[in-house]
Amino acid sequence: MPYDFKQQAYYPFNFHTFLDSYKKNTPLKTERYYFNLWESIFEKLCRTEDTHLIPLDNTNFQYPIACNNGQDFLLQLNITSISRSCKHHNFPIQKFPAEYFNTNGEHPRIHYCNEVYNKFHIETELPIIISPIGFSLQDEYIVIDGNHRISAKLANKHPYISGIVYIPINTSDFLSPLNWAFYLFFMEIRSFCVEVLNGIPFSTLYPKSNIFSAFLPLIQ
Repeated sequence: MPYDFKQQAYYPFNFHTFLDSYKKNTPLKTERYYFNLWESIFEKLCRTEDTHLIPLDNTNFQYPIACNNGQDFLLQLNITSISRSCKHHNFPIQKFPAEYFNTNGEHPRIHYCNEVYNKFHIETELPIIISPIGFSLQDEYIVIDGNHRISAKLANKHPYISGIVYIPINTSDFLSPLNWAFYLFFMEIRSFCVEVLNGIPFSTLYPKSNIFSAFLPLIQ
């Protein structure tokens, strides 16, 4: 079972029904062996889910992902590690239009949580950190760090918000290997579906799967 680092407890999540929904409702529905391999990876990582990792606190991040099987998976990232990577690699700062964060009945491109803010959050130029997430076939992002700054800028009618796009692909970016595997699968399945819809054969994509680049020892 996955581990909730905020509540310090395991929580129920059925990976079989989660993957079964993809077998039935995506362009990859005929690739059952592919999904079976992912299920094997998730099951093995669940059995070794490490509860000795750092607990969730204000330097870490938890985001519930509503999945097709009616359950939420808690994506849990290490903000300390991600912030360190952003500083070390000097990623370019981009300007995101305020409408990307729109919550007035339209589906936002960047998902954030409205927070109480103060004068610092209004005035600071410290960039937010966002990461791509495969909610749909459109480009969407979740805010990893900066919800207070976004809330302040939007409330004060700032037309743009400065930010960094960070793709968390390292194990150190997550609170456990299971979280890392789930994110890699979530992004991979979105990418593969788009490519198959564009006419790329799955046989061309399959060897590029994270199954083989990140988790080969778990399926041997």
